[in-house]
Amino acid sequence: DSQLVTHQKLTNEVAGQHVDLVLWPETAVPFYILHPANRYYFNLIKHQVDTLNINLLTGTPDIHYYHDNEKIPNSSKTGKNGERFDSYNSSILLQPDINEIQTYSKMILVPYAERVPYSDELSFMKAMNWNLGLGGWGIGKDTTVFQFHINDSEIKFSNLICYESAYPGFAASFVRKGAQFLTVITNDSWWGNTSGARQHQQYSIIRAVENRRWVARCANGGISCFIDPYGNIIQST
Repeated sequence: DSQLVTHQKLTNEVAGQHVDLVLWPETAVPFYILHPANRYYFNLIKHQVDTLNINLLTGTPDIHYYHDNEKIPNSSKTGKNGERFDSYNSSILLQPDINEIQTYSKMILVPYAERVPYSDELSFMKAMNWNLGLGGWGIGKDTTVFQFHINDSEIKFSNLICYESAYPGFAASFVRKGAQFLTVITNDSWWGNTSGARQHQQYSIIRAVENRRWVARCANGGISCFIDPYGNIIQST
């Protein structure tokens, strides 16, 4: 996949620079990287993480197949063989020489573009299959606090995906759970050369000041930067 190759090539540039955490943007990996069918591509990324000795947070879709003993939402999708599943707009954290994979699935979805409102209630109309944009994402279940180590210190942070950065109380919920800094990954390329991407960046400034936390922002087609707890923008693209 050319998009994956591009991100890996850019990441190789940090070799020898003692970088602790690398961010890739929302859906940087545009397929189910954790699915067994894509193990080859997962191994490529994990090998890079191990070789460069970096922690990597990347956006990627995720998928969950329901078992018979699970409560299956009315809005879940049905596969070709009758299997029930949900797909999620997610982020994952990979750590060097550690097999554990930490995940977070987006909880606040853009109405219609990512999920039709009241999809459970409209399941008889197959609302989750309406093609109104990216379409049909499931709603994430919990506010994840990612963890990794630098030397003997445990580092905790949380990730907001795109639209979620517009919600002050939601961002604060991660901080209350122990996030020492926040990251925002987003795909702002669909705004083109309009004010949209710039306005979206401004939300991250407010979140930094509200929570007195650094924010690292990684945008595909938008503005990547660091924001300090006083709202100052640093190293903006």
